[in-house]
Amino acid sequence: EDVADASRCLEEDDKVAQQHREGWYPSTDGLPHPVNVLVSQWSSVAYGRHQSRAYFHFVAAMIGTVVVAVIALSAIAGMSLTDWLVTFALPSLPALLDASEIADAHRRLAETKGRDEDELLLPLWNRELKTPGTLTTVDCRQVQDASFRLRSQGLHVPEWFFWKRRALSEANMHDAAAARHAQYQRAMQTAGAGSP
Repeated sequence: EDVADASRCLEEDDKVAQQHREGWYPSTDGLPHPVNVLVSQWSSVAYGRHQSRAYFHFVAAMIGTVVVAVIALSAIAGMSLTDWLVTFALPSLPALLDASEIADAHRRLAETKGRDEDELLLPLWNRELKTPGTLTTVDCRQVQDASFRLRSQGLHVPEWFFWKRRALSEANMHDAAAARHAQYQRAMQTAGAGSP
């Protein structure tokens, strides 16, 4: 029921439908299975890492800006420390704590995705480049399981932030996928040249 409900919501979401029409994932035409799957998975992991890292920087910058603005305002107004604590500091602590926890959660998520790229995706990719045909669907399932564990945390950037960065993020994703495609083609040519 939950899967059917989520699927129906996606079908009704105009923005998601537009993403699918425009080809959100980069093209993997010309790459064999499961290499095409790995390239798509890597695109997704890197895309999420960039989104979370950017949102961490955004929230941290907003926290810093608000703190500096409040201190400057209180200094201009000539407030005493007691007045400043009662007027600004104490009432804003819960919001600052929430914002700092959100920022830290996105920082940790970006770091985890970066580790997945370095410790899981990159070794699989390098092995496939060195010995084409060694990548298996079991390898891709490992990557998918790691991605699912992170997605199950339910940590997302706000929709407005996603759409603001979408064009740049997707351009980066398509460029990286094209570079991996070219890298794979060169590895195949080298492997073909080395065969008797």
